[in-house]
Amino acid sequence: MKTNRITHEQANKSFLPKPSSWMLNKDTFFTLTPNEKDPTIDNVHYWIERQRFDAHLSFNEGFIYILESSGTPGILKIGYTDRSVQERVTEINSATGVIIPYYPISSFHCKSPKHIETLVHQSLHTHRVNKEGFNVSLKHAKEVIEKIIAENNAYIK
Repeated sequence: MKTNRITHEQANKSFLPKPSSWMLNKDTFFTLTPNEKDPTIDNVHYWIERQRFDAHLSFNEGFIYILESSGTPGILKIGYTDRSVQERVTEINSATGVIIPYYPISSFHCKSPKHIETLVHQSLHTHRVNKEGFNVSLKHAKEVIEKIIAENNAYIK
């Protein structure tokens, strides 16, 4: 097995996978960054080129949804479902502890919705308040979702 070192600029065009979801192969790259605690050690980050990674995904259809609740003003719940958005909302609202129900405010029909959700959550990580809750404007959330769906050629026409 061989890995190739790439620049951080090249890494921006790649996908940083979760360790449990991939194996090193000939299409794996790495970057090195100095370790803040010990400058004699470099941190290694492994990358998979986006196009190659996406080609290995199962392209099931589903939705990325944005939900809101009057109980959490300013917080958007962003998730995915491979069923209808209304079925998912009904399921969420029937969970123990949901006192004020969520309602859908936007949805995006796409391929590989679980993968797209992961990329959206990574992109919005600085706005995260909990697992699927983000303190972000609806406009910004929509822009991020649309951009990620387009970059991954995941639109369903």
